[in-house]
Amino acid sequence: LLFSEAYLSRVSMNHAIEELTAVHNPMTMEGRAAICRGTMAHRDLREHLAKLKTQTVIVQGRYDLLVRPEHAEAYLAAQGGKSINIADLPQRGHGVSLVRIDAGHHLLIEAPETMRRILEAVIDEDLPSLLLSNQEQAD
Repeated sequence: LLFSEAYLSRVSMNHAIEELTAVHNPMTMEGRAAICRGTMAHRDLREHLAKLKTQTVIVQGRYDLLVRPEHAEAYLAAQGGKSINIADLPQRGHGVSLVRIDAGHHLLIEAPETMRRILEAVIDEDLPSLLLSNQEQAD
């Protein structure tokens, strides 16, 4: 539920849970999933999405059973965004973009190299504006 089958074929379930929690925790995977589903089921932010004015890249695991495709689709619909491939990140333009990768819920654990590439693509494009002061950007 939290991890993709591909990731679990490479590591044991115990290893995956230890890496996730970094501490001994007797809670079962089903218990963790129930907590996450309950939290997400009671927080609907869709009415606020159209107010967002910042460029956003959503990264979603294709095999994520907690944050389902319809959750990301709500962001796209509210912002007029689009799904894109990692290779298209540098040309994404403004607004909301969605990138789906081959992973479950824990993207940094399952696909660290892919997440690094995504972050680099986003940061490399935005770095000049991040380094300039507000006055320099206005000039």
